[in-house]
Amino acid sequence: MAYATIKGRRQAVRVTQDLADNYSIEVYPEPAKDAEKKSEPFKTWPVPAILKLHADSRAHALVAGLEHMKKLGKIDDYHVEEAEKPPAPPPPAEKPAPAAAKPAEAKKAN
Repeated sequence: MAYATIKGRRQAVRVTQDLADNYSIEVYPEPAKDAEKKSEPFKTWPVPAILKLHADSRAHALVAGLEHMKKLGKIDDYHVEEAEKPPAPPPPAEKPAPAAAKPAEAKKAN
């Protein structure tokens, strides 16, 4: 599970999807297991750091969002498990031979 560090304290990270490709990265302190929320029990716990972004997938949003939060100085560091990281991009395709050379060869043959 991904986590971030703010001022030396470990914080949980949650990714939620708003619409088609809009994601929200939320960094928040996990409440104690025995903590009970007395007011507004139907709402989630407050989140101090949120970043909304547009991404291709949940994994891309997670990594890009945490990198951007680190650059902005909102978090000190982060950790993402290998299973949560996006797949590596495919290798670039080889370029075919230039098409201009083929017509020139055909003219020489005639």
